[in-house]
Amino acid sequence: MTFTGTRSLNGELLSRREMLGLSATTMLLGRAWGGICSRDRNWAETQLRRLSLAERVGQLMSVHNGIDGLWEGVRTGRAGSLQVPRGGETTARDVVEFNYEVQSQARVPLLTIGAVEAGMGQVAREATLLPNNMAIGATGSEELAYAAAQVAAKEARALGIVWPGITVADVNSNALNPIINTRSFGDSPDLVARLLVASIRAAQDQRLISSANHFPGHGGTSQDSHLELPTVARSREELDRIDLPPFRAAIAAGVATMCTAHICYPALEPDVQRPATMSYAILTRLLRDELGFEGFVHSDSFAMEAIRRNFSIAEAAVQSVRAGCDTILSYPDWDECHDAVLTTARKDDELRLRVDESARRLLMWKHWVGLIDAGPIDLENCLAVLSNPDHKQTAAKIARAAMTAVRGREFLTSLSKRENVVCVVGRQRRPDESYATLLNLLKEQWSRAKLFELDVEPTDEQRRTLNDQAKDADAVVFLGFTEVRNHDPDSVRFPNRQVDVVQQLSQDVALAVLCFGSPYAVEDFADANAVACAYDGIPVCLTAGVDALLGKQSWPGKLPVKLG
Repeated sequence: MTFTGTRSLNGELLSRREMLGLSATTMLLGRAWGGICSRDRNWAETQLRRLSLAERVGQLMSVHNGIDGLWEGVRTGRAGSLQVPRGGETTARDVVEFNYEVQSQARVPLLTIGAVEAGMGQVAREATLLPNNMAIGATGSEELAYAAAQVAAKEARALGIVWPGITVADVNSNALNPIINTRSFGDSPDLVARLLVASIRAAQDQRLISSANHFPGHGGTSQDSHLELPTVARSREELDRIDLPPFRAAIAAGVATMCTAHICYPALEPDVQRPATMSYAILTRLLRDELGFEGFVHSDSFAMEAIRRNFSIAEAAVQSVRAGCDTILSYPDWDECHDAVLTTARKDDELRLRVDESARRLLMWKHWVGLIDAGPIDLENCLAVLSNPDHKQTAAKIARAAMTAVRGREFLTSLSKRENVVCVVGRQRRPDESYATLLNLLKEQWSRAKLFELDVEPTDEQRRTLNDQAKDADAVVFLGFTEVRNHDPDSVRFPNRQVDVVQQLSQDVALAVLCFGSPYAVEDFADANAVACAYDGIPVCLTAGVDALLGKQSWPGKLPVKLG
């Protein structure tokens, strides 16, 4: 799936230099370079006439690898987009072969979704893992935001993914937010808007679907929509000032798609129990009529409890389409969603017109990304892209630029010169390779330091042993992990018992804290001599964090959120 160029608004082939020139003027034009043109519209109209109503409804359904009936649904035209395999031991070959198999059986090619925010390393193990958005926010650099999204976009294209889903528009204005947090660039609407637009441009420059999640803003919540239906009780003025600016910037940049939030906004929707995903007032009157969005709207996952606990799947599907959703992330109940929308559309002319409108939009974007002319992906070429050393260097550059000394910079720079340092490494709630990688780095790079491994739930014996080791220490460094994890709101803070044990040490010995995760977690250590943030637990951030503690690199990052 490769391209020699891209097409202008009038359909003419553009050179790479012309493409970059158009990207730079995106904000001035008010729309993306190479946006939907007459050829895309004409192809979509022709295809739409060939599809039955059931197949048109199918264009609105997004399905997931591994769900029951997937292959039958693809063959019969009841699916329009597909999330590819991801995570664990999934290889590039797995993804490429799966994409080829599924596309070869589809009457109309499917939009393939990566659904990742930290690079294609979350999809295929050979690909690049990138620091999270908050790490990029700590750099404050549009250049690095573009570079990160460009790496993800190039690798997505190599894998046959045309919708990487990498950009988050949420302003994390609530320190207690359990599910956005480090997925956001920060708590400043201006910062988020600048870095978001840079990321959108990078996806568009690779002729991929650019996105902005989660409209009209998920950053003000203190609840996890995977577990319950949250409410954001902000006034319209507050939403305009805090949450909406990045979405306005994304629309001006020509963003292709917006993801809805399964959240209630009483200031925008009169029915205070109706989430944005099902709200005509939010998705049509606000997003399309007022803000002028011309791309397609997709729902957040219908597998989340915000939907499943409060609405029947059939009701949610029909109401979402009525409200303005063009794509429903309908797994695992995609067939129920499809049947509900189809049954209603057969007897409801208004909904049938909405289905046609959505199917037409999606078909235009399928033509725009080149799905129609795409051939089989060459695995060797794919692996060459994924193994590009420049991509790994970009990830490392971002990690190093993000290292942030929140306070106590002088104390941090003195640590490498101290003779008797105890490094306390806090175990993660969910074990993965990060913990072992960090221990190995410390053993190799800081051999003079004593290492102590602190359990999630430290025993009294562990506490006593650590206290004995810390008595004669020049300093104690606590290195801990947090993460944003669905269905586990506590995961964005350090485990309580770990905090208690380390806090007690600070009464008798100088303490430094380095967090590989959410910067809000360091607020638990008000008495520490120094606190610092690395924002993520992937290998490049672990390396940058240890190097910074050893004085091998500086602390150039700036905290992208307010603490305290």
